[in-house]
Amino acid sequence: MASFQAAVVGDLTRRTLAACEEYGVRTLLVTGGVAANSALRTSFEQRGARSGVRVHFPSRRMSTDNAAMIAAAAHSKWRAGKFAGLELAAEANLPLR
Repeated sequence: MASFQAAVVGDLTRRTLAACEEYGVRTLLVTGGVAANSALRTSFEQRGARSGVRVHFPSRRMSTDNAAMIAAAAHSKWRAGKFAGLELAAEANLPLR
């Protein structure tokens, strides 16, 4: 399992920092549940420093799973009986801008 994590962390930091270089990004914010991973934090901090990219993270307390946050927000709507109509459609492939 450790070798799998090392491979994923290495690939993620390498590709992200390569994109930073390609687009001239000098500051990077890593958020979401993945930002709580110690190996990922260390890798981004070390590799970011070598490549001149300042990398920031929220506190570990604030680096939680987004699915849990969405579920918590939805729970209060559900309890209040506020539901979307059947005409609501998700668009999973919207382009990033």
